[in-house]
Amino acid sequence: MNVSLTLYGVRKVNHLIKNQWWAVYAHLIANRIRRLGVLAEIFLDDEDFVELQKLHNIKGIIISGGPNSTLDENSPIINKKIFDLQVPILGLCYGHQSICKTFGSKIVPGEVKEYGLATLNIDLNKNSPIFKNLHNQQRIWMSHGDSVISVPEGFEIIGSTQSCEIAALQNLQKQIFSFQYHPEVTHTQNGVQMIKNFLFEICKCDDSQWDPKQYTQSIQNEIQQYIQNKKTGSKIFTLVSGGVDSTVAFTLLNKALGKDLNYGLFINNGLLRKGEFEFVDESIKKLGYDNFHSYDASEIFLNNLKEVYDPEEKRKIIGKTFIEVQRKVLQELNLNPQEWLLGQGTIYPDTIESKGTKHSDLIKTHHNRVEIIQDMINQGNVVEPLQNLYKDEVRAVGLELGLPQNLIWRHPFPGPGLGVRCLCSEFDSVDQEYLQKFHHINKEITKALEEHDINGSILQVKSVGVQGDQRTYRHPACIYAQNIFQNFKQNYKEQKMGEQIKEDEEQNWIWARLEHYSTQLTNKYDEINRVVILLKSRNYDAFAQNDNQNLKLQKVYITEKRISVLQMADHITMKHLIGNNLMKIVWQCPTVLIPLGQGKGESIVLRPVFSQEAMTAEFAKIDFKILEKLATEILDQVQEITEVYYDITNKPPGTIEWE
Repeated sequence: MNVSLTLYGVRKVNHLIKNQWWAVYAHLIANRIRRLGVLAEIFLDDEDFVELQKLHNIKGIIISGGPNSTLDENSPIINKKIFDLQVPILGLCYGHQSICKTFGSKIVPGEVKEYGLATLNIDLNKNSPIFKNLHNQQRIWMSHGDSVISVPEGFEIIGSTQSCEIAALQNLQKQIFSFQYHPEVTHTQNGVQMIKNFLFEICKCDDSQWDPKQYTQSIQNEIQQYIQNKKTGSKIFTLVSGGVDSTVAFTLLNKALGKDLNYGLFINNGLLRKGEFEFVDESIKKLGYDNFHSYDASEIFLNNLKEVYDPEEKRKIIGKTFIEVQRKVLQELNLNPQEWLLGQGTIYPDTIESKGTKHSDLIKTHHNRVEIIQDMINQGNVVEPLQNLYKDEVRAVGLELGLPQNLIWRHPFPGPGLGVRCLCSEFDSVDQEYLQKFHHINKEITKALEEHDINGSILQVKSVGVQGDQRTYRHPACIYAQNIFQNFKQNYKEQKMGEQIKEDEEQNWIWARLEHYSTQLTNKYDEINRVVILLKSRNYDAFAQNDNQNLKLQKVYITEKRISVLQMADHITMKHLIGNNLMKIVWQCPTVLIPLGQGKGESIVLRPVFSQEAMTAEFAKIDFKILEKLATEILDQVQEITEVYYDITNKPPGTIEWE
């Protein structure tokens, strides 16, 4: 198939798309373009520029964002030869700044770092083709620290925000466009339309359909060819978790190679959901596969995780232990390790967040990208048939393979299981100097919320986030009142001044206010990378005293008892989602156990999100009544829990998982 659009940057595979230079978000561009029916290929700046020049039908180039600063001495730079190709170019975020720097603009550290929603004011008088059919104000998503402060010669400003005057530029003569924001993320209101305009109005691309049937056959052919070319190792030992990715991978390998050359192993790592081990074992066997084996290794995993607190270390240990158990099972089954390769259901976001591209920043190590597995990959001993696909594409392939809906539409569940949802702490207190700093910030947060008679404070635990395309490990801020929704309802009632109140409009207004505060706090304070609200406390009066000083940080690691507590809370959460028909609406719902509570208790954080591909996500706006019933049942049924929180952070700045 012909290439219609080129992304100048990282690589992916096949005739589809790969990531650009450095960024987490670059793959989102690929995903968006595929959905629009345009084929593309991604190139690694100077490394692949020679190959890029060989293409005679390039329609356009997109330069994506990334974690670097153009002010850094060793920051990636644009190969200026791409401007000689005489095709339209679009720069996004870092790409915007790189284009501006190339053409003589000045870049400075921003006085206000922007991580989250902003309003773009479009200058419609400029008649920019990239903003065709758009109104003058658009909700956009920012994630940057540096800013362009001068307009390069030949360019003109076509869009600004309150904090960023040069948010969008164009040079019509050279057909160069650039945005400081991310149109590819779902949070940008009409980002897809902006990308459409670039593809079809500016680049004059022809659309072509991505066909799951054709792509499924293509993958099977590649697998067969790969195995035929292997000098050693012609069989695949596939790790199956019961999730959609590994199930589709296992099925695809069975289709391509047959049962004799593919064997599935489902490992109980002791970190599964309640009843998950039995469910997965039964579901896979119902598909008619007898080349499948379940193995209980929970004791091994829990023993290896003793006194481990760091989230990165946990992921690495879990990933390494999977391989140790796989090799142990190979030996017990009397299988020759030299004949077997490792099969995994790795998808593209896993490789990105694990620093799978040249300049992308490490967000977190995925269990299938730990050192021992990476070494096997480098040796050509790992087969990952889905490594170039996003979740929605994996589901399309699964449906094409004839897998049942109940397996295809399961919520994503991390390979390390509840191990990354069971937060640990090496300490039982935070440094006193840090607490003093918290006290000052807590006062500022509460003052910002005083119109709603609501308080705010920073919690002592930490979680993983992604801000400015970089990994962060920071604290959540908590917004709280005895009944936070009731406080906002009263504000809304006063605002309506006697008008009839519609419940759905009221809830939308309240969620919008909470989203505003979440964005505001994560932008303003470096110490914060996510925001939660208190749904319910076992003893609210004690909770609210002295900036939540009655909350105690517990020195704990992963134990069978803590996993059991988390399983109970997670089971209750899933029951409410299923009972309220939310499983297809909510993309994923991590239930997180945090070592913070009153007395010797701990707390639960609910993290349901809306997403399409997991690269970005929006916190789920679920009906207040459902949340109140859910929080009440958790406190009633799980005595070890003293507080239930609700995460109101989008991704970015907070990752979907807390670790």
